[in-house]
Amino acid sequence: MSVTISLTEVQIFTALRSFLASILPSGVTIIRGQQNQTTLPPTPYVVMTPITRTRLATNIDSITPPGTLPTTQDFLTPIRLDVQIDCYSTPNAVSVIAASDLAQIVQTLWRDDFGVSYFAGLGISVTPLYTGEPRAYDFVNDQDQYEYRCGFDISMEIDPIITAPQQYANVLNPALFSVVDQIP
Repeated sequence: MSVTISLTEVQIFTALRSFLASILPSGVTIIRGQQNQTTLPPTPYVVMTPITRTRLATNIDSITPPGTLPTTQDFLTPIRLDVQIDCYSTPNAVSVIAASDLAQIVQTLWRDDFGVSYFAGLGISVTPLYTGEPRAYDFVNDQDQYEYRCGFDISMEIDPIITAPQQYANVLNPALFSVVDQIP
C-alpha cells in the first residue's frame, strides 16, 4: 500500500473554480494562475493563484483498528491555504462588469455563511475563512493594452488526510526469563 492524500490541490481549485463560477456573471472566465505558454482570455476574467500553506495545528493521528486489513494510519493536518484572486476587466468598463465589482462579489460571499454552506454542500473539506481588501492595480497585457486589475487574497481552511501503511502485530509470543539470573 502506498501513501495517499484525501484532498489534492486539483480538487481544491476545482471546488474554488466551481464556487466562483456559481457567483460571478456568465461570460467571466476563471483560470488558474502561473501557467506557461497560455494566452490571456478576453476580459472580464479571474485568475486564482495559490500563495501559502500555513499549518494551523499539530497532526491528529488515528489508526485503523487492529485485525482490519490493510492496517493504516491517518494523519490529518489542518492548514490555512491562501489564494490570490485577481479580477480583470477593461478600463472604464461600461458594457461589461468592472474588475472591482467582480472582487466585491467574491469578497462579500466568501466572508459570509453563503460561502461556508456552498463548500459544505460539496462534501469537500474546505472552509472559507476570510479575505483581504481588494486593491486596484494597472496591468499591461501582452498586446501593450491596459487592463484593470483588482486583486486580493482569500484564506480557507483545508483538512487533508494523509494515509500511510501501519505495521502492527496481532500475535505476540514473548519469552519470559528471570532478570535476577541475568545480574552478575
